[in-house]
Amino acid sequence: MPVTRAFAAALASAVVALASDAAAQGTAAERCIASADKGQLLRDEGKLRASRVELATCGADACPVVVRRECVRWLEEVDARIPTAIVTARDGAGRDLPLAKLVLDGQVVPAERVGRSLALDPGPHTLRAEVGGRSAEESFILQEGERDRIVPVILRAPDELTRYEKRVPVLSWILGGVALAGGVGFGVFWAKGMGEVSDLRATCSPYCTSAEVDDVRPSLTIARISGGVAIGAAVSAVAVYLLSSPKPVPRKTGAALAPSGVVVSF
Repeated sequence: MPVTRAFAAALASAVVALASDAAAQGTAAERCIASADKGQLLRDEGKLRASRVELATCGADACPVVVRRECVRWLEEVDARIPTAIVTARDGAGRDLPLAKLVLDGQVVPAERVGRSLALDPGPHTLRAEVGGRSAEESFILQEGERDRIVPVILRAPDELTRYEKRVPVLSWILGGVALAGGVGFGVFWAKGMGEVSDLRATCSPYCTSAEVDDVRPSLTIARISGGVAIGAAVSAVAVYLLSSPKPVPRKTGAALAPSGVVVSF
């Protein structure tokens, strides 16, 4: 009788162990299938890095062969589509700035990852940098499968942040307006005077009286004066512009770098 009880107890333990193993295997298979489904969804959404994590999970040896085989194939496809970029900071002369702080998509890039290939999702990204009180920002778009795209942020020195523009002085604009008015006056009165000359030639030439000739002279005189004013004003406008000094204009720089205590590993 005691032997029978011992055998029954051993049999019961074996049944419980088999049931536990079956339940564990069922749970593992369910996790593998869930990872496969999630990996495909993330892949289709363009979140390739997150998709890779899920597909690597369902491609592990612990997963059923059918699931593992598909996940490994999908993982290879996703790896080929993930783009990479190399981020860095440089000054206006193109020299590297190793002490610059880089923030990629809101996350601080560890110093040991600067200048190295970073796996990113395809699409738009923003890289900001700060050093010595200066800051700058660069936006870029990565294409699927793009490899080691070099993305530098240019941090210019204070003297490089000011450019000089030569603008047209107000006096040049005024003189230009006078030149334009003079040109119009010349055209109008010259046309009028020449019309009157043509009338004299058609009616009394060569026996026109002094009075008839004097009637024509005012229009031509006004035309000559207007033409002279136009030429003088135009020359003066150009001279004023050429003699004017360039004005300093601040360059547009990137927005101030937002503080961030988050460090992310790529």
